[in-house]
Amino acid sequence: MRQAIAARLIETLAGTLSPQRTYSAAAALSILFLRGKTNRLQADMRRLFPDKPDAWVNDAVRRQRHHRAWVAVDKHRLTRMTGAQIVEMHERESVERVSRLADEAFAGGKGVIVYTLHYGRPSWSPVLFAELGYPYVGLLRGESNTGLQQKHSDASRATGAQLVEAGDLTSGVQALRGLKENKALFVVIDGRLTQRPTMVEFLGVKVPFSLGFAQLAQRTGARLLAGVTRTGDDPTKLRIDSQLVELPDTSLPPEELGRLLVAPLEQMVERDIGQWYGINRLFRQAGRLERQRENGES
Repeated sequence: MRQAIAARLIETLAGTLSPQRTYSAAAALSILFLRGKTNRLQADMRRLFPDKPDAWVNDAVRRQRHHRAWVAVDKHRLTRMTGAQIVEMHERESVERVSRLADEAFAGGKGVIVYTLHYGRPSWSPVLFAELGYPYVGLLRGESNTGLQQKHSDASRATGAQLVEAGDLTSGVQALRGLKENKALFVVIDGRLTQRPTMVEFLGVKVPFSLGFAQLAQRTGARLLAGVTRTGDDPTKLRIDSQLVELPDTSLPPEELGRLLVAPLEQMVERDIGQWYGINRLFRQAGRLERQRENGES
């Protein structure tokens, strides 16, 4: 309920205020956008960084909340911006780098799997790819009750993207088809896990990630590109961090395979932990899976 109310407020603000003022207002509303309370977020951060002072932890939690609210603003702004404006939002050097890496990856003709986290400003990443001329397939996990997911879907489809419901029985086939057509497949590996997750060490703790994309890469020969879109001091300006990743030996134990795949994302997250608003989701999922194991559930 609180998220739905906040989403309606942000929609109103986004239609009347400048982008800078809208993001400032969203920051003030940000406490409504994470289901975990502040003390839960602080506990998560304290578990990861036991030696950090309270002021550091509190600042990181505050900015994690801000980024979650800014994602809601982003999904409104995406419907109001031209392709040129979207590209212009991003730091030029980072756009040039991801373009070089994408050209190299697509040259193989077998598609590219771009994998990321709930970090920074992920709504912009696939749309930027489309505006740079790289067609993509995006996996979605249902509709939210705030209407934000639908707005994001509409904005993405307007770029020519193919969107696939991850829970659909045909989603794997559609993902394979997209890669065979030499498209990019975007996956968020810390989303609501509908397949069997793998517990992977990340920043010193084990959390669940979906690693099915590794099997897709093995089956199709698609290249792997790890990346996050993040912001600096100005929420209207973005940077996309990206790195090509060689597919590890898929016969490795899942935990080892996952560790190799998430290491580049871990390095990106460490640059500014205050943008990792998905930490709350992962710790909740890890706790739920642990309780299931204790109860003997599969």
